[in-house]
Amino acid sequence: MSRTKIDYLAAERDYISGSDSIRSLSDKYGVAFSSMAEYSRKHEWNTKREAYRSSVSETALANTAERHISEREEMLDEALKLIRATMYEYGRQLKAQEVAITPKDISLLVNAMQVITGGATNRTEATVLGINVTADAGSIDLTVLRDIERIARAKLVGSGMEGPAPVRIEGSRPN
Repeated sequence: MSRTKIDYLAAERDYISGSDSIRSLSDKYGVAFSSMAEYSRKHEWNTKREAYRSSVSETALANTAERHISEREEMLDEALKLIRATMYEYGRQLKAQEVAITPKDISLLVNAMQVITGGATNRTEATVLGINVTADAGSIDLTVLRDIERIARAKLVGSGMEGPAPVRIEGSRPN
């Protein structure tokens, strides 16, 4: 199975940049597996393969991120151009008394521009109510916990948030 001269550099390149195993490379290059394995260990092929793959992954990730950022910048640029053009057209139509613009229309355009440029806006955020109950195993019935959850969700209805209708647990008194 052995040759007089083995191209270990070519085998190393194949191993580092490929997915072949040492065993398949020993077959490919006509050398005993033990000789190929010993050579690869001495020359740290595994370490080199990991470094190569890491480098390739980092490069691919950097290229993807850069492309994503460029596409996003281009999209935001186009959106700003569209908003500006819309504002100029509204101005032209107003001056020619072709259309009436409401303060709400202006507010929406300014708000859209603020969102795109990262400025302050009048956004509304929702808050989620969570309840954690800790008890020894078997000391609280599962149906009681479910009822507590339903009551908590029902309380959200009164605060303007959606949820199921109030549930009354037997033996409790109404709020």
